[in-house]
Amino acid sequence: MKTKTKVASAAVGIAALAAAATTSVIYNDGGGSVYEYVRKYDDLYAKNVRVRVDGNCYSSCTMALGYSNVCLDPNAVLGFHPAYVPYFFGLFHYSIHPQATEEMRRRYPPDALAIINKHDGLKDNGGWLRPEIRLIKASEFPTHYHCTT
Repeated sequence: MKTKTKVASAAVGIAALAAAATTSVIYNDGGGSVYEYVRKYDDLYAKNVRVRVDGNCYSSCTMALGYSNVCLDPNAVLGFHPAYVPYFFGLFHYSIHPQATEEMRRRYPPDALAIINKHDGLKDNGGWLRPEIRLIKASEFPTHYHCTT
């Protein structure tokens, strides 16, 4: 009976280590619903999944900066704009969604938000089909956001 308990305990321990070692890579993510991304990142964080941003991460994808399990590879580029709702399936103009934009703002740590604000990343800087996107390279963020391995 004790052998079965030890085997079960070892299996649980191995499963926990495997979960901790899991890495998800973000590459060319154009974003989407702010609230869907909050759920996605909350889930990855709860599962202890490490997230590497390697490539383009735009719009709602950029809220990854607010999670301690996320790091930026040197070639990562983050694209910022306020949350918006397109008219007629994006065929015409858009309107800014203030509540979703505020949710994004709350998700960024203060040091990241300072850089985003420096680039006017959450302001409506114009555009016709959607707000103009502001690109920020990973190198512009403090080193504690950078991937070490």
